[in-house]
Amino acid sequence: MRNAGAVRGAEILVDDCLNIVSGEDVLIVTDTNMTEVAEVIAAVASERDADVSTIIMGPLSAPGVEPPKSVSAAMKAADVVIMPTTFTLAPSVAREEAQKAGARILSLGAYHLGILRSDALRADYRALKPTVEEVANRLTRAEKATISSGVGTNFHLKLGKRRAHALSNICHEPGTMGSPPDIEAYVAPIEDTAEGVIYIDGAINLPEFGLLDEGIRFTVEKGRVISMDGGEEAGRFEDKLESYDDAEIYRIAELGIGLNPKAKLVGDPLIDEGVLGTAHIALGLNYTYGGAIKNARAHIDCVFRNPTIELDEKILLRSGKLILES
Repeated sequence: MRNAGAVRGAEILVDDCLNIVSGEDVLIVTDTNMTEVAEVIAAVASERDADVSTIIMGPLSAPGVEPPKSVSAAMKAADVVIMPTTFTLAPSVAREEAQKAGARILSLGAYHLGILRSDALRADYRALKPTVEEVANRLTRAEKATISSGVGTNFHLKLGKRRAHALSNICHEPGTMGSPPDIEAYVAPIEDTAEGVIYIDGAINLPEFGLLDEGIRFTVEKGRVISMDGGEEAGRFEDKLESYDDAEIYRIAELGIGLNPKAKLVGDPLIDEGVLGTAHIALGLNYTYGGAIKNARAHIDCVFRNPTIELDEKILLRSGKLILES
């Protein structure tokens, strides 16, 4: 017997987020770690009389690493692409090209049956869509963001003319993308402009980290993390970044704002990034998000709690509370 909670989660993805209909060409891109989730989603999509194919590849090495060329080509040919993979494919050029070709896409990095059953996945995406779009619009209009928190975060960065993205997860039109239950607005800041201190006290979205016990203090100069302090977790994360042997991995690549009121920090990337009352920065790749960092070896999201965020000196969040009054 199929797990009813997981099936209901797959129905949310197939119906609410993607609106898959009879005859559509649906491609599920997965890897050998994620086949259980892929099978549940494929079964539900097939029940909509869609033409469902599944590609199983070996797990890629990091978030944003490109899939094999054959997978990229298949993605561009599909009407719908669903990607339950160990590491997210959202920052990849393959995703960007498939989206430009008109595919409706769900990027489901580090998914498991528990996420399909989670309360976070059951957010009212349609009702939240205007809020997500408004926050993205405010990021787009702003020239500068200043972020602080009660535990010591205090940094600023320039946004210039960069367009922010609204991840509402309503993907009914060609060329739209979601990552449910991650509801967020995000932007690639102007490279080399971030300055200050970022205290990561939520999560690091790599399998060997997840929720943090101690927190890690980043010191940032000219858009790069130049040092990090903390306990054992800081040492391990510093070793992890060094293992990439890549100077680009230390660059600030993204500012994201979580907007899912049903999500709580649990150690799952696509839940943690979307938690209302949190924000995150990413290190590394941002080229497909509208930035200029193309050759970094990964895209690593780092979540922090209860930020105060000012856009051109106007409060957007105050200690994690969203302020949208005009």
